[in-house]
Amino acid sequence: MRAKSYLKAATLGCFGLLTLAATTTNAWAEGPKFPDNLYLTASVGQSTMDMDDWEGFSVNDDDTSYSIGLGFDFNKYLAIEAGYIDLGEVSATISGGFTGTYQGLPISATGTLTASAESDGFYFGPQLNIPATDALDFYVKAGYLAWDMDSTATASGTMTYAGTVYAVNETATVSDDGYDPYLGLGLSFDVSNTWSVKADWVRYIDVDESDIDVFAAGVIWKFGKLR
Repeated sequence: MRAKSYLKAATLGCFGLLTLAATTTNAWAEGPKFPDNLYLTASVGQSTMDMDDWEGFSVNDDDTSYSIGLGFDFNKYLAIEAGYIDLGEVSATISGGFTGTYQGLPISATGTLTASAESDGFYFGPQLNIPATDALDFYVKAGYLAWDMDSTATASGTMTYAGTVYAVNETATVSDDGYDPYLGLGLSFDVSNTWSVKADWVRYIDVDESDIDVFAAGVIWKFGKLR
């Protein structure tokens, strides 16, 4: 229940940034406009989940990740961001078989077990900017991710017992959600008055008991001029 409440709060964070922007608009400006310190950000990169405990499985632990969000600069050092991120899909597969006897009759089985999980969520948190030059900034960010994960497990194969062949094909699905912290480092570079490019690494900690690292590149677009 707490996870769903935080998910709702994180979603509303984007709307909160727009509200904050509207309340800080210069009263003497001609017509309505957003202030210079509101910005839109979008990124694409690679996500990698820690799957070291899946011993014996063939693991595909990385996928494409993308995100979109809103940010608000309080000053050149401190900002706050909220948005959505798709963390991609991971999977693990194991195949095998056995032969033996059961109650004096021969038995054998072969099969494959495949498990996969897709995750996404809404993030919200502050960002500390460290200016290096007029155009280059380093930054550190932290916050919370309200995540959702959908997992699927499929078992398929055959079992032969006493000369009779039995087919097995079963699928189970499980959904889970929660909220956990994230930490990240990155840099951004202003390429014009309204555009900048960025690259960063973010670790989403303990998402369904596994860490997810995201290396991404993206763009920032200011509603006004960059600082």
